[in-house]
Amino acid sequence: MSVSKTAKASPQGLDKVKQAFAQKGWQKNSPIFLDTACVSAATLKRFWRSVPIGKDSFQAICQAINLDSSEIIEQTPTAATSAEQTSATDSWVDSWVDSWVDRAAVAHKLRAQIAGTTRLLSLTGLTGIGKTALARHLAQRLADEGYTCLHLHCDRSQPLTLAKLAHALSQKAAPSHPIHLSFHALIDHLKQHRYLFIIDEIEHLLETAPDTCLSRFQNRIWSDFFQAILKADTCNSRFILTSQDLPNELEVLGDRWPDRWCAQALGGLNPEAQMLLFQKIGLSPPPHSEENQYLSRIGLAYQGHPLSLRVVASEIATTFNGSIRAYWHEYGSAIDPEAALANLPRHSQYLRNRVQPRIKAALLRLKHQLPDAYDLLQAGSIHCRRPQLSQVWLQRAQAVGIEPNRARLLIEALSNRAFLVPTVTDHRLYFSLHPLAIIYGFSD
Repeated sequence: MSVSKTAKASPQGLDKVKQAFAQKGWQKNSPIFLDTACVSAATLKRFWRSVPIGKDSFQAICQAINLDSSEIIEQTPTAATSAEQTSATDSWVDSWVDSWVDRAAVAHKLRAQIAGTTRLLSLTGLTGIGKTALARHLAQRLADEGYTCLHLHCDRSQPLTLAKLAHALSQKAAPSHPIHLSFHALIDHLKQHRYLFIIDEIEHLLETAPDTCLSRFQNRIWSDFFQAILKADTCNSRFILTSQDLPNELEVLGDRWPDRWCAQALGGLNPEAQMLLFQKIGLSPPPHSEENQYLSRIGLAYQGHPLSLRVVASEIATTFNGSIRAYWHEYGSAIDPEAALANLPRHSQYLRNRVQPRIKAALLRLKHQLPDAYDLLQAGSIHCRRPQLSQVWLQRAQAVGIEPNRARLLIEALSNRAFLVPTVTDHRLYFSLHPLAIIYGFSD
């Protein structure tokens, strides 16, 4: 069993904390303490109630009052030896770093921006679209320009806290002598030094406002933090955030400091990049061959979704010994866009096992946060499988009991999360479901 990521105070420990607070003249929720400990008011309330909180936050609280955490923590078998819960990161994805396809134009533009005045870059898109790969590519380039890079992951079961960020920074700065940083000291340190933070999957830090359908930070400390970064006269550090949707606070802040914030939505790879990806994994049929056409049809069916295409290419290269034609004979009727939706069960199990859980997780989050948006998407997967005008989607919403004004907000929310893909044809706006939402989200 691995060590738990959480800790809670024992009754005796809380007595010691109360004594330390009394000596400093602090109240339980003193703002000066929140700043010194670099934790949120909600986290501190859980600490006082002896509810488990992240170990980094627990240690930060103890440090702020000069107490050893071992004197405060409740030593229980659960706290000491419970299984560690980690984010669902597919380790096999890391082996494909070398096969990443450079989105040359986008990468060049973003590198110039983040090396210039842009302090905060938000990369959004469907799970598996390549947000992290692009962030790592940018980090590699900026490391050559003197930036110290740190890569942090958000976790649904153990959300990232500002205390964890400060702890990671102190470990990077001086591994043998961790530095405790208060909120304002952390901002000052970041302003003065060249750090590049990649913070992955910040959707786990977000919630959805039920009235507006907009995403927002669950904990205000994050919006305060990024506001402090953006409003500073100068700041040497940079942040790249990856997320399936964008917190509204960042859009508002970006309107105030447009030269310091940038948002980039990522879609699927274009046909040329799709072929380059296949080539890097060892599939290089002649340009006008039948095998090349099969790969083109696979790319079209999955709308250039990098993760899906990598899984397909990997299976062709291994299980099918590089035979594109054999793979197509086995699964072509399920992959071909003209027949795919009628043959869902025949999709490769290898492909389903590696893509479906991620799509399902994104849809489960949508269902939890915006159940009526989930209902609209599910209805669309049955009745609106081809691109439809927005009016058709509004009619479908009305059929499932959603009033028009609400439906418009939901359509926008689904577009922001890349489940609906907007296109303009003959000067009319159409919305189509992303095929992965149908194939792997509502196929069971």
